Amino acid sequence: MVVPAMGLKKLIQENSAVVLVVSMLMLVLAGWRIMSQGSTELPDYKWMYDLNRQVLVQAPRSSISPLVMDSGVYEFKGMGEAGAVVDVGLYACGGTPKLKDGMSLESMGDKGVRIVFLSRHPDSVLPELEAKGYEAMPEPPVLYSDATGEEWVWEGSSQGEAIFGAISTLCDGERGRMILY
Repeated sequence: MVVPAMGLKKLIQENSAVVLVVSMLMLVLAGWRIMSQGSTELPDYKWMYDLNRQVLVQAPRSSISPLVMDSGVYEFKGMGEAGAVVDVGLYACGGTPKLKDGMSLESMGDKGVRIVFLSRHPDSVLPELEAKGYEAMPEPPVLYSDATGEEWVWEGSSQGEAIFGAISTLCDGERGRMILY
């Protein structure tokens, strides 16, 4: 039904109480929607990857990679030994998977989750990060690897960019999303 402008004005004047109630309901709904979307609080943990055991590990959000945990140290090719637990970038194909501590590559794959990259900080910045945290160095340099953890490259290098480019092949055309924590 199309209501001419003058007819709409008359309709509003004659039903001002209804218009007021509908307007208030729309305002409350809009406010609720904004508030529910504005909640971006992240969990107190983040997912990391243990290179020795080849499983997902839950660690405190403030953890600095590479991290020494239960499985000890790892021999990073050309860089020496450091903690075996590194940051992980996960990509989910399909829905929102339930991740668990200790999940292997195979069990992640069964849930449609793939590792896009592994990351760690170079040894040169670790003392400052460990002493002062990320507040002192909000964007520290990062090294990336694929899921094997065998070769590590600088984040801005062509090899680093190629690791991220692999996202396009992870879900066989199915829509996916990054798991950011």
